[in-house]
Amino acid sequence: MSAAANTAINWAIALAIVAIYTLMAHLDGPSDYQAQADQLANLQDIAKTEAAQQRMATAAQAMCGENAGWQMVDETTIQCTTKRGHRTQKVAL
Repeated sequence: MSAAANTAINWAIALAIVAIYTLMAHLDGPSDYQAQADQLANLQDIAKTEAAQQRMATAAQAMCGENAGWQMVDETTIQCTTKRGHRTQKVAL
């Protein structure tokens, strides 16, 4: 083989190796940094959800009374009960 053919083959192989490494880096999947960012976002969502549930429970308790119980009827209505479990009133949020 001639020197020009060997040089062309070497360049083709080198470009193929670079392309394979680039493809591997792209298809490698999420990095550790991305996994940490996703985990932090999930923890923040959980904290926001728990805070909203706590605010709703506090508001429901305030509407029904200090010693009263309550339960959700639907997303906007709360059924208040006495401390013995008797239903008293329905309150809309």
